Amino acid sequence: MGAWGSGPFENDDACDWLDELADSGVAALRAALALADDAEYLEAPDGSVIVAAAEVVAQMGVDTDDDDDDDDDDDDAPDELVAFLADCGPPPPALVAAARAALDRVTADESELRELWQDAEGGAWQAAIDDLKRRLAQR
Repeated sequence: MGAWGSGPFENDDACDWLDELADSGVAALRAALALADDAEYLEAPDGSVIVAAAEVVAQMGVDTDDDDDDDDDDDDAPDELVAFLADCGPPPPALVAAARAALDRVTADESELRELWQDAEGGAWQAAIDDLKRRLAQR
């Protein structure tokens, strides 16, 4: 699974998907979130892309100029993500709902990504997913 961390963009599949986001914008988000509907068993690469897309939705329209403890994280954000977020406003409610549903699919049974992190004692991954779910619920 070409992953070097538990964050949404700390794996090869999510980083590769960012090129699609840069090229296709919101259409890439919709396509990524629709991956949750395409298979009985959700493969890890698709799950990684879904998590990345859900993170993008959670960050859309959020003011990043606030002085908070996450400023160091902003410096590590992929360039494609920063460029996309600079040009978009808040996500439409339907996109937020799709992100929440897709993320639920990633964390449900029959998800290879969940299984891989569970096998690796992925407490940090689960904490990141829980935080992402919380932020999406606030949208």
